[in-house]
Amino acid sequence: MKIIEIETNKILYESKGEEEFFVSSSFFNALKAGKIKYMAGGKMEDIRFSEIMTLDLKDKKFDSIFRNIVASEIGKLVIKGEMPLDTIL
Repeated sequence: MKIIEIETNKILYESKGEEEFFVSSSFFNALKAGKIKYMAGGKMEDIRFSEIMTLDLKDKKFDSIFRNIVASEIGKLVIKGEMPLDTIL
């Protein structure tokens, strides 16, 4: 997977896989600064829960979380810079 800056075509992040995702420089800077939030959740016994998490490049699940964000319409708009960076994804 590659994350590429829209404006310059510079590769900002690279891991296994052939997928390429284009992001605004402001999105990637916010990501590096720990300012991108997303909603996560799960089930513990009979109780379902959700929580707001920070997207982190060092997280071992980063690639799969990022792919899920890119798959959402709101995620696409935030990544392109068409919605505010403080939108919870």
